[in-house]
Amino acid sequence: GDRNRVPWEDPERVDGSTQMTPALRDAIAERLRDPEDVVLARDILGTTDPDVIARQVEAFVPGVTGCPLFIQSVGAVFVLDRGAERFVLKVHRFGARLRDFETLAEIEAVYAAQAELASAGLPCARVLAPPRPFTPGRAAATMSYLESEVIDDPHAPTTAPALAAMAARISAA
Repeated sequence: GDRNRVPWEDPERVDGSTQMTPALRDAIAERLRDPEDVVLARDILGTTDPDVIARQVEAFVPGVTGCPLFIQSVGAVFVLDRGAERFVLKVHRFGARLRDFETLAEIEAVYAAQAELASAGLPCARVLAPPRPFTPGRAAATMSYLESEVIDDPHAPTTAPALAAMAARISAA
């Protein structure tokens, strides 16, 4: 199965009833049922305790009412609801001798570039709040949520030309 798929992503249950968006803690606990995600959470977030992670997220972005998606790879990504607003919180770790970022300034530079690309009209999320300390050795930023209907296949024959066209558009921006 798809590791990034969560049971509540589908708006309709098998029985046809509408599902509620899960609470933040429940989304985290569900994701951490996968042993690989436990390893990622320990590495990225510094803990595997769903209650601790939920409290950290809520302290960073107060008023969260739901979390329809939580995934991890090079960072921890939370799609969050706050009332009618949907946005993304992305958490990164940083520090000397890490594979990812060594300093908060490096993370800030990445998000500054993303903000410039979004303001130039390129199809990427707008940075709502630039990175700031999340917990010791970790930083987080909030971005707009982009609804994506289709996930591109990196092996499809149309992918390479589309990437080349986007690279040209970025270099012209």
